Amino acid sequence: VSLVTNDIELLEVFYAHTIAPIMIAFFTSAILLLVFAHLSGWFVLVALAAYLTVGVILPIITTKLAREDGRRYRELVKRSAQRGIPVPATATKPNTDKMLRIESLQPHMVNGLI
Repeated sequence: VSLVTNDIELLEVFYAHTIAPIMIAFFTSAILLLVFAHLSGWFVLVALAAYLTVGVILPIITTKLAREDGRRYRELVKRSAQRGIPVPATATKPNTDKMLRIESLQPHMVNGLI
């Protein structure tokens, strides 16, 4: 029973944090395009250009930039390891006050509840 409950909770989290926001964005954009179409065709073109830029072009560009940065970082870590230079933990793990607070609460967390 606990396995089924856990699976259902995982599905709920997936739905709430992945599918629902995508559907909200899609329907909101579609409704706005209909409203813009009633006002002016130019508004529709501007909105479509903005949606295309934010939803397609920027993710492609940032993915390419991050991929290259990640490749360079892994190469630097590899070179350091080959030379026997240890990589500091702060280079691989965020060390902010917020992260430390979250990590301190971790032992007290059960099923996502504190």
